[in-house]
Amino acid sequence: MTFVLRLALNTLVLPVVPVAIAVAVAFATRSATARRCAGALAAASGIVVAHVVVVGVPRLPPIDTIGWIPFAAAVTCVGLLVEPRPVVRLVVTFVVATIAIRLVGRPVWHSAIDAAPWALLVGAGTTAIDASLVVASRRMPPAGVLLAFAMTMAGGSIACLFGHSALLAQVLGASAAVIGASGVVAIFVTPAKTPAKTIASIAAVSAVAVMAYASLYATLSTVVVVLLVGSAVAPIVAAALPVTPRARAVVAVA
Repeated sequence: MTFVLRLALNTLVLPVVPVAIAVAVAFATRSATARRCAGALAAASGIVVAHVVVVGVPRLPPIDTIGWIPFAAAVTCVGLLVEPRPVVRLVVTFVVATIAIRLVGRPVWHSAIDAAPWALLVGAGTTAIDASLVVASRRMPPAGVLLAFAMTMAGGSIACLFGHSALLAQVLGASAAVIGASGVVAIFVTPAKTPAKTIASIAAVSAVAVMAYASLYATLSTVVVVLLVGSAVAPIVAAALPVTPRARAVVAVA
């Protein structure tokens, strides 16, 4: 198999397989709950598959701290499926993101005191992104929210590539493919049943953790990270525009 085909397989095909399975579940059942659970599990599974095929199967505890990120995505998914209330959603996102950043940055921050300010800051930023996407999903179609965040993740992938980290670029690119595929499914298959809020929360935790890893261990500048966080919060601005839902979705993606 050539390098290009292997790259396409690992980035665009294998991570999206869980989304295809969720589509099959959506056609096979009339239960709205089953469809929502399948959509959320597909997003988390796709992100986990992206890490496994690109980075490898993580040990427990992982040797490389990037191995904590798929566990964070899985825990976020389970937590939000068990308790989906909005306030609890933000608490779950904050706690998981803060702990994930602490674990990812353990080689840099040798003590909990050194790590606490940065981990809490990143956790708060992740929660702000999640809240932005939740607010946007109330006034925009689910596809608009998911595709907008997929574009942000794709931008992070390009930034990592120019930061001389092809591995992280591929991880973010594969994750963006998963979220983008979920957005496409929301357009053509299950527009009213796609759990955009839960998928967005899972994607936010995973993407921010990867960007934090890139900032700590790769040559990705802090300015780029801040700009990407800003673009992730942009959907809330689009949601506030006094225009039609379809126009908001277009603006958010742009």
